[in-house]
Amino acid sequence: MQEQPLTREEFVARQQQTGIRVRQNALLRRMVGGDRLLESGGSQLSGELAQLLGRIDSKLDYLIGMGMLNDAARADLNERAVNLSSGGMSFRSREHYCHGDPIQLTVMLSSFPPALVELLAQVMRVDDDDGVNRRVAVRFHFRSEEEEETLTRYIYQRQRELLRQRVDLVDPQGEASLKTGSF
Repeated sequence: MQEQPLTREEFVARQQQTGIRVRQNALLRRMVGGDRLLESGGSQLSGELAQLLGRIDSKLDYLIGMGMLNDAARADLNERAVNLSSGGMSFRSREHYCHGDPIQLTVMLSSFPPALVELLAQVMRVDDDDGVNRRVAVRFHFRSEEEEETLTRYIYQRQRELLRQRVDLVDPQGEASLKTGSF
């Protein structure tokens, strides 16, 4: 994640601009996601051809993901833990923010293919954390539906992954108990 404080004028100007990375991600998903052959002709594909197309699709997903990872490497993102929701996030920062300050966040979502998202946000709360770092809570200001959909899709995907990691244990008497994991 990378954070960049903005002036109020920069914040207003950037709200008018659509986030290019999110639009690119959405376009790539639409291009790769649909099965054009079946949609157009409605005919059945042979099993061998379907397997071949499936392998090509997997390779395209891999290449697109690698390209996005390279974008993230060039963006000089720092890995750090965040508390992410569809409306905002909180994170630790050394920057000095005040309530209402505008900020731009560049976040790499660890989906497949990975998504690099540049979000505009407004600081809602700042708490001293350890004397050096502060816990900053921000509310997102989405510039397009794609930004909001990309983030919401990632959050639901991540929650499903975490739920799958939880293991239902059944004792010998048949009573179920739930092994909890952290969200």
